[in-house]
Amino acid sequence: VKKNQEKSILFIVVESLGVPKSEKLLEFLKPNINKNTFELEVRKIDAYGSTTSAELKLLCGLSGSYMNLNDKNVSGCFPLRLKASNWETYGFHGFSEKMFDRYKWWRLIGFRNIFFAEDKEISTLPFCGALFRGACDKNVIDLAINALGNGRVLSYALTLNTHLPVIYT
Repeated sequence: VKKNQEKSILFIVVESLGVPKSEKLLEFLKPNINKNTFELEVRKIDAYGSTTSAELKLLCGLSGSYMNLNDKNVSGCFPLRLKASNWETYGFHGFSEKMFDRYKWWRLIGFRNIFFAEDKEISTLPFCGALFRGACDKNVIDLAINALGNGRVLSYALTLNTHLPVIYT
């Protein structure tokens, strides 16, 4: 946290229902991020279980279920630590806020501003996908990028349309 006091952070988690063999899955991110403005770092992690478990691992260093979160065990969560250091924190997802109660626990782990399919900012976007139909990832990522300010902003986006089967259009 202390090393990055004047830069914003764009944090995108690409979720899927398995590990595709094709590198094309992450390629959709690269043309949508202006490399002159952002340093792009792509990391692949081994995550087991649900997407929410992976989110907890990445954002909080925790394992287990989001249903076990409380005021005491979230103190190390990255968004909460940034928020405590006067950062603005945003979370974006193109699906319903009720799916896995993200509207509750995203706030608990430190996201001050959250946007889901129920919100005007997301509901007016084009929808994509088959199995999990929701706002198109590209447009949700654009919102996350637009939330970045002149510094001290964490903008987090969780993809939706990357669930397998991936439909390239």
